[in-house]
Amino acid sequence: STPTQGTFRVEALNPIQTGYAVQVASFRNFDYANNKANELKAKGFQNVLISMQGNVHKVVIGPFNTRDEAKVYMSNLRKKYRMKGFIISLE
Repeated sequence: STPTQGTFRVEALNPIQTGYAVQVASFRNFDYANNKANELKAKGFQNVLISMQGNVHKVVIGPFNTRDEAKVYMSNLRKKYRMKGFIISLE
């Protein structure tokens, strides 16, 4: 069975409960979120996670130890890949 809450690495189901991440997509359907996460990994992105809260599945990149680290990554994401995102707390 699939857990209903927490933030998980795409390849594992162990919750990550601290730090920050950059959210790049959100879906109500886990399969859509998983497809987007795998698409990002295929493009070379590392540390792609799926954060599940209720029936919302957020595709995020992280975790980062501080909000500032996440902010720098988000800025680079925008500049290099024209990908929008925003910072979320994983706690």
